[in-house]
Amino acid sequence: MLEERLNNKKEALLEKELVYEEVSTLAEKLRTQAIKGRDTTLDISERINEYKARTSDLSRKMLAAVSELSMFQSKALKLQ
Repeated sequence: MLEERLNNKKEALLEKELVYEEVSTLAEKLRTQAIKGRDTTLDISERINEYKARTSDLSRKMLAAVSELSMFQSKALKLQ
C-alpha cells in the first residue's frame, strides 16, 4: 500500500519534471526571440532616424536653392 503510493508520487513527480523542462526550454526560446526582436527594433529605429535627418537636410538645401532661384528670377525680371 505505501509502496504503491510512493510509486504514484514518484510517477507524478517525473511527469511534473518533464513538464518543467519543456516549459523551461520554451521560455528560453521566447527569451532569445525577444532579445533578437529588441535588437532588430533598435536597428530599424536608428535607420529611421538617419533617414529622417537626411530628409530634413535635403529639405533645407532645397528650400535654400528655391530661395536663391527666386532671387535670380527677381534680378532677371528687373534687368528686362
